[in-house]
Formats: sequence, structure tokens, C-alpha cells
Amino acid sequence: MHWFDIFTDVLTILSIGVAAIAVFQNSRITKRQWNVDVYTIYSQRYADVIHAFPDDAFANRFNAELLPPPNAQLNQVIYRYLSLISDVYYLYRTGYIDQSVWDMWKPETDRTLASPLIARQWPNLKDEFMIHPEFFQYVNEAQKP
Repeated sequence: MHWFDIFTDVLTILSIGVAAIAVFQNSRITKRQWNVDVYTIYSQRYADVIHAFPDDAFANRFNAELLPPPNAQLNQVIYRYLSLISDVYYLYRTGYIDQSVWDMWKPETDRTLASPLIARQWPNLKDEFMIHPEFFQYVNEAQKP
């Protein structure tokens, strides 16, 4: 009887260990799936915003000579772009998306935030983002020469 008790105790401990490993592994898989879902959703939103830019404004964002004149439609779509980036930045800063996902987006985001197009419109839109001081600072840092 004594050996049987030891055997059941060991089996119980092993079962608890296997269950703990399974829970840990499941949480990792769930987090990875969450990151894939976030990436997919925000990539689609990004594409939608880019397609909303008037004419070749987004394509020419790095060439100050080819930028369209400021107008309400351009201001609105740049506001949408900045709001999208603000959302992604918030998800990154609060740990909802992994560093690796942010690292995929950050280089292009930094380039676009520093572009003549966004830099020209930022003074007109920055007050909208004062309630997000970390994002406000991020944009200002990205635009430094």
C-alpha cells in the first residue's frame, strides 16, 4: 500500500507539471495568434488609409516639390494615418503587441512621420494628439533632423 501511495503522489505531481506546461504553451500560442490578428487587422487599416490619400500625395510624401497643396481632404487622411499609428504605438507601448511586430512597422513609420508631407501637416494636427503625450513625443522625435 505504501508504494501505491508514492506512485499516485508522483503521478499527481507529473500530471500537474504536464498541465502547467500545457497552460503555458497555450498562452504562448494565444499571444502569437493575437499578434498575427493585430498585424492583419492593422495592415488592412493601413492599406485603407494609404488608398484614401488624394492622387499621388502618399507616393510623393518624400519629395517636397511634388506635394499637393494643403487641403481639407489631405488633412483628414493624414489625421486618419496619425490616428492609426497612434493606435499601433499604444498597443506596442502597453505590451499588447510584441517588440518583433513593432520592429516590422517602425522603420517605415519613422520614415513617413519624418517625410515632408507629414512634417508640413503635423503643426495643424498635433493638438489632436496632445492627449497622447507618448505618441506626441514619438512624432516630434521622428521629425527631428
